[in-house]
Amino acid sequence: HTRSWGVAYPEILTKCYLLGEVVGLGPMDPTQNSTYNLIGDLFREVQEVFPDKYFHLGGDEVAMDCW
Repeated sequence: HTRSWGVAYPEILTKCYLLGEVVGLGPMDPTQNSTYNLIGDLFREVQEVFPDKYFHLGGDEVAMDCW
């Protein structure tokens, strides 16, 4: 589900390796400050548009094979 984000911001996704070669991109990379900057920007935009107290972002299907 993060693939569309990775097209625009590949630096925020983890790299998936197979035999030492990058074979794709995985979940968001929590070690990168740019990940948190992008999420913060998203939160601010959502708050401007929707008055709801909560919103669901997913994250319940994280592929662990890229870690």
